[in-house]
Amino acid sequence: MPFFSSLKERQLGLPDALPIRFIDFKDKSETSLLLATRTSLYELDTKKLTLKKCITLPHIDDVTRAGDSVFLKTPSSLISFNIRKESTSTIPFSSSLRLTKGMDDGTLLVLTTSGDFYHLTSSPSSTTPLASHVSSFTLSPEGKRVALISNYVSDRDALSLFYLAPYLDDTKKEEGQLVKIPLKESLIKTLWIPPLSQSLALLTSHNDLMFTELDSRLPLNSAPIDHDVKKIDFFDNYIFILKKNGALETFGVK
Repeated sequence: MPFFSSLKERQLGLPDALPIRFIDFKDKSETSLLLATRTSLYELDTKKLTLKKCITLPHIDDVTRAGDSVFLKTPSSLISFNIRKESTSTIPFSSSLRLTKGMDDGTLLVLTTSGDFYHLTSSPSSTTPLASHVSSFTLSPEGKRVALISNYVSDRDALSLFYLAPYLDDTKKEEGQLVKIPLKESLIKTLWIPPLSQSLALLTSHNDLMFTELDSRLPLNSAPIDHDVKKIDFFDNYIFILKKNGALETFGVK
């Protein structure tokens, strides 16, 4: 982004081009951008052509947007910057972070390299443990459920659902409830399909793609979809399937 480097040097007196590692619209006006480099977070007004430095840190490892908060991961902590109040808060975090997911309410879901799963808030600052022995997680489209894959030996052949808020499906689920759905194979990925809110696409360790209903009551209804699958993804009502032989398949979901 050449004009970013030009503005940075002209308005802030900071020479040299820096790689941009994060970019997002500040709000719905789409005239202001949030940009992050290895050490700083900036606000760029594309209409007025002005650049403002929001915060500078010794080093920024990763950046995640969550509502009005931008979380900046450093080697020793998480720094939350509120783009409305232009205020910062620090969330001490001793464990190395593996995966983060920002929520619309400004909070953050965090998975550490040791498999601990947390819910973080910045105002007030709090860290709530939700589960342990987690290898990966995916947030549901409505933001109330989280699908967890466990790396614990006794839970490898099961899908866990954690409820972040009350939810009504086959039965009423309460906030903080954890439901385990038994499976016949261990999992390497889960994929939410928005048109099918009560089902989940699963990629197993044997490279099988299947759909399963999200119902803890037996009998469990699951259906195989494809075999020899390497990767799966969903976009614009289509499931994209990359086969182990390199072939790409798609099919629509309504």
